[in-house]
Amino acid sequence: MVSPLGDVPRYGLNANGPGAIWGLEPYPEIAHGYNPLANIEAYRDKRIFLRTGNGPLLDLLGFDGMDDLIGEYQERLDQFGMDLQENVVMHTQTAFSNALSDAGIEHDFRVDDGETHEWGLWNRSFAEDLPGMLEVLNS
Repeated sequence: MVSPLGDVPRYGLNANGPGAIWGLEPYPEIAHGYNPLANIEAYRDKRIFLRTGNGPLLDLLGFDGMDDLIGEYQERLDQFGMDLQENVVMHTQTAFSNALSDAGIEHDFRVDDGETHEWGLWNRSFAEDLPGMLEVLNS
């Protein structure tokens, strides 16, 4: 789908613009079909491997030696119930894992302490999951 924004500059980001997936107006009837929590039974008897980290985003951005600054921002965000951890990924995977468990669907879920949404975690997770992927592909 071509972005409805055309060639609108995205400030150096190489990503889809707003509306690139569902259009400028969300289409709930389409989005519902892609929502894992709304379609939990579709995962029964499937191999499910989930990994996420709980490390601070500022670690990922390389703010070494700035513990006072990081602590100050974290304290301010904590006042509003926010954190700098993998907010979206960790919480949505946890919710998905809980829904799978509630439905009695087997899955492999782990939160890796101190890890963030970056290549190191992805590479280790891929290496850990590769034998299982190959088993499924060879069956």
